[in-house]
Amino acid sequence: MLKRYRSFINTLVLYEGYFCILALAVMVLLNIVEIVSRNIFSRSFSGTQELSVLLDSWMVFIGAAYIFSKSNLLNVDFLVSRLKGKVRCYYDIALNVLITFILLIFIRFGNELRVIQAVRKTEALHLSASLYVLSLIVACILMLLAIVLKFMESFASIKNIKGGEK
Repeated sequence: MLKRYRSFINTLVLYEGYFCILALAVMVLLNIVEIVSRNIFSRSFSGTQELSVLLDSWMVFIGAAYIFSKSNLLNVDFLVSRLKGKVRCYYDIALNVLITFILLIFIRFGNELRVIQAVRKTEALHLSASLYVLSLIVACILMLLAIVLKFMESFASIKNIKGGEK
């Protein structure tokens, strides 16, 4: 089961990376078209800034989920590098419990903000303002999926460690 879930998470992380690359490319292309249009044709597109900010918020939060899934961000290296065996596993579990708690808070209050923002529309494109907050919620859910894998790996490591090792 661990192997299948790890494969699922790795596929998800791959698509997160592709999404960020695509969002950045669209943002750059959109802004180049806007700059050329404004300077050559003296005509500006009204929704360029809104779309750029929306893509930027999605890229930043999905990118954060991507980085979170690819590496351990929250480590105090001089301390963590000295931890071995079960102690290291327990440290990882405690850290992941703390991160899970924080992510659940972000999801809860992010969803409340999303509901409040749902009635607001953006000026130029008339998109729901909740789309900006939705990126935070989706990223937190993606991070929670990655945390499940980290928990599974930590518990598997505890099982594999010999009883006498600390």
